[in-house]
Amino acid sequence: MQLRVVLFVLWGTLGALFMYQTPAHASETICRTVCQPKYKCYRQRKCYSKPYCYPVQRCRWRTVCDDEGEYDGCYKKRYCWTKQKCTYRRVCKYYKRCGMRRVCRRVCRSIDPEADDTPGTPPPTTPPPSYRRPPTPPPSYRQRYKRPSHRRGQCGMSRREQRVLTLINKERRRRGAPALSCHYKLVAASRAWSRIQCAQGSLSHKYLSRRFRAAGVPYTSIGENVAAGQKTAYAVVRSWMKSPGHRRNILNPSYTHVGIGATSCSKGFSPYWTQMFLRIRSSQRLKTTPIGSYKNEGGKEVY
Repeated sequence: MQLRVVLFVLWGTLGALFMYQTPAHASETICRTVCQPKYKCYRQRKCYSKPYCYPVQRCRWRTVCDDEGEYDGCYKKRYCWTKQKCTYRRVCKYYKRCGMRRVCRRVCRSIDPEADDTPGTPPPTTPPPSYRRPPTPPPSYRQRYKRPSHRRGQCGMSRREQRVLTLINKERRRRGAPALSCHYKLVAASRAWSRIQCAQGSLSHKYLSRRFRAAGVPYTSIGENVAAGQKTAYAVVRSWMKSPGHRRNILNPSYTHVGIGATSCSKGFSPYWTQMFLRIRSSQRLKTTPIGSYKNEGGKEVY
């Protein structure tokens, strides 16, 4: 009996010492998920099977019998041959992919239920997540130093292209041929072909009629001059006039319009020059300079 009383008193004392005191009021936690788009880069793995062939040497023993030769009777002889064996092996590569991805995070805040909620004070709210735009790449050299369109010459040509047109018309007037007029569609097609030649690293007259049809200008006769490596308009016109074929295109009196395109190239020869000549059909003929007498630098008239 006395032992039970002692245990009961000891149990009550320990319970009073280590009893958990609950707070008067407990705060409540509210959590929510916030998602926003974000520009991220990640590595993507792609695997595929690739055929792999290698030589394999095989040998076999055969019994050979020779009664008339040097060795009488039968003996074993080893024959070897090479055979190509093919199999497939797994090859994996990593690629870098970038794009907008959805990124989510969990936001939690605590709310006191017994707090004094005055009608004039709005409840605290979590500010909405700010949307971050992906970083804009810096402009390239061509975009940064691109001349505005209002500063270009006629038909959208640059200064050096306009200079080439002036020089070839000067040569035509000396021989009595009418001056050529520019056409904005031919200028765009010439620049495009100069860029293609720069990418290929060689001069070419491929797909000539197809390129003229794609330009959308009706014609009866066409011609083209290309060059690369001449730094100035005077140098490229001088090199064309020294060549009989290019000279014939420049001085041909049947041509009425021309398009000139020059493109600077980072590899090989630079810049690349292209001239596209054509004679527009009579129903689509534009106004051109009539054939007549012109005065050269000395003041003499030539026809």
